[in-house]
Amino acid sequence: MCETGPDEPIWVIILGFGENSPQKDLTNRVVSFTMPDEVMKMTPTEVKDLRKSLNMTQQELANVIGVDRVTVANWETGRKRPSPLAQRQLARLNRKATVNRSG
Repeated sequence: MCETGPDEPIWVIILGFGENSPQKDLTNRVVSFTMPDEVMKMTPTEVKDLRKSLNMTQQELANVIGVDRVTVANWETGRKRPSPLAQRQLARLNRKATVNRSG
């Protein structure tokens, strides 16, 4: 799990593909990017409220995001924080839910 804040960079290291690989130009490069604020700030209550607004069980939300039900339960109780990938998926679901509620 990545425990970074919105202003802290996340480092991704792309390791070698081999000299004859079409991806050889990506060999051993380091990339840094910062997660958008909206993705990093979802609280446990917001995760639960989002799930309920989508009329989903913890298991259904877990299936959509690709994690275990226990993981969703841990997010909702604050025991764990979603990974950056899960946070982006939650943010996308939140945007869709907001559009559906307003439309």
